Amino acid sequence: TSTRDILKMLSVVPSTMMRTMSSTISLPSTMMRTISFPISLPSKMRTMSSPAKQMTSLLQRTPTSFSPTVYTQPMLVTNFHTSPTVFKETKTKKAKKEKETPAMSNILDAEEHLTILIGLDSHSKVLTDWLVGYILAKNIKVFKLALENNVVVSKKGLGNIKKGDLHLPKDIDPDVKTGRYSAAEDSIIKFNWDKLTNDLKLTEEDAVEELFKNTSNDEDLGKKRNIIGYFLSQGLTNIRLATEVYQRARTVRCAKKGDFTKEEDEAILQFVEKEGEQWTRLAIMLGRANYQSVSARYDMLINDYKHGEFTAMEDELILREVFAVDSDILVDGKITQDDWNKIAEKLQRKPEYVRKRWRQQLEPILQRYQAGTLHKDVKDVMINHLLEHNMNYAQEVDWKELAKLSKFAGTTSTYLSRMYSTLRHNTGLKYPELSEVQLNTEAIQRFRANREIHSTRHTVVEHQELIVKFYLSHILEVSSENKF
Repeated sequence: TSTRDILKMLSVVPSTMMRTMSSTISLPSTMMRTISFPISLPSKMRTMSSPAKQMTSLLQRTPTSFSPTVYTQPMLVTNFHTSPTVFKETKTKKAKKEKETPAMSNILDAEEHLTILIGLDSHSKVLTDWLVGYILAKNIKVFKLALENNVVVSKKGLGNIKKGDLHLPKDIDPDVKTGRYSAAEDSIIKFNWDKLTNDLKLTEEDAVEELFKNTSNDEDLGKKRNIIGYFLSQGLTNIRLATEVYQRARTVRCAKKGDFTKEEDEAILQFVEKEGEQWTRLAIMLGRANYQSVSARYDMLINDYKHGEFTAMEDELILREVFAVDSDILVDGKITQDDWNKIAEKLQRKPEYVRKRWRQQLEPILQRYQAGTLHKDVKDVMINHLLEHNMNYAQEVDWKELAKLSKFAGTTSTYLSRMYSTLRHNTGLKYPELSEVQLNTEAIQRFRANREIHSTRHTVVEHQELIVKFYLSHILEVSSENKF
C-alpha cells in the first residue's frame, strides 16, 4: 500500500498536527521559547474532503535533497592555498569514479512513520514528539536502503554502534556503512542538529537533556529517535542507519574529551571502591564515550608506572620477550594480553604502552628491514595513493588492506595509520587556521609540497640500526643455534 493510498483512507488526524504555517505553539516553560510548527493539515478532526487537498497539505511539502556546505573556519588564502577553498564532503579535486547514485525515498513512504505521525498526542509536552512531528511534516528525502533497514539499537552509553555490535542485525545490507565517522561526516551531523534546533527555536541545553541524556530503550521511542536520525543524516554521502546516526549525534554532543580532570580521578576511585570494576556504568556516569579509557585511567591511578622515553635496554628486553613468546611473531603476530602484562611487569610500565612500543616502533623496523625498505620514505607514496582513491580521512582507509600492497612492502597497518596521524598533526601545527574538516589528505599533500626537505635525523637512523643489529645477533642467531 502506497503512502498516497493510505492518506486517501485517513479520516482523522491529531489536532497537534493541525496548524497553519503562521501558527505558533508554546513549549513547556522549561524550554523558555516558542516554536513555529509549519504543518498545514485540517484544523479539526474530520474526514478529508479530497485527495488533492490532502496531498497539498502534506506530501507536496517535500524539499529537494539536502547537502550542506561543511566549513568551520574562514577561508585560507596563503601560499598554502592558491585560491579560496570551501571544503565539502561530496567534492574533492581528484576525479572520482562514477558511482551509481543511491535510491532515495520520502520518509513517509514507510507506513510505520505515517502511523507515528497520526498517533502523535495532541497535548504532548514531550520534546521528542515536537521534533518528530516537524520532521515528518516536511516529508524529507532519505536513503531508501536506510529506510528499508529501519532497525533500533539502544545503547545506554556513548560511542559508535559498530558492525560487530551484538544488538545490530547480522543481515544488514553490505552497502550500509557502519562504524567510524570522518570529520566531514561529524560536521554535517552537527550542521543538521543546529539547523533542527534553530528551526524550532530550542535551547541546546534542553534539547540535549531530553533527547540525548535519556537512556530509555523503549522500542517506540527508538523509532521516533530514528526519525530524528534520518533528519541528521541529510547530506551524508554514505548510507548509514538512522539509529546509528542518532547515536553518533549523542556522542558528538555529549561525550567528554581530553585529559581526565582531578574531579574525574576522584570519582573513578570512589566508584570502583564502592561498586567494583563496572566500567560501562562508570563511563556513562562520567560522560566518556570509551569505557576502555576509563579502565585504563583507573589502572594508571592505582599503579606507579614508569614514564618517559623507552631506553635501548628496554627495547632489547621487549624484543627478547616477544620472540620468546612466539618466534614467528613477525609472521603470525600471535601474542596475548596476558603476555603483554607479564612483559610490562618486568619493565614496570603500563602494558598498553609496551604493546604500542612494539606495534608502532619495533615491529615496523624489523618488517621493513626484512622487506628491504627500512630506509625508504613512503609518506608521499601513501598520501598520493589515498588521494587517487578518494580517501580524504583516516576513517575512509582500510589500513590492513593498504599494508598488503607491494608499494608498502614491509609496513604494517599500525605503522601506516600512525604515519598518517603524525602527518595530519604536523599539518595542523603548521597551519592552525585549518578546521578539523579541512585537515584532510589534500591538506597534508599541500603541507608536504611546501615543506623544507630535511634528512632523516641521525638519532632515528642510529636507533633503527641498533634494533636491527640486536635482532640479528640475539634473536636470529640464537634461534638458529637452538634449531641445531
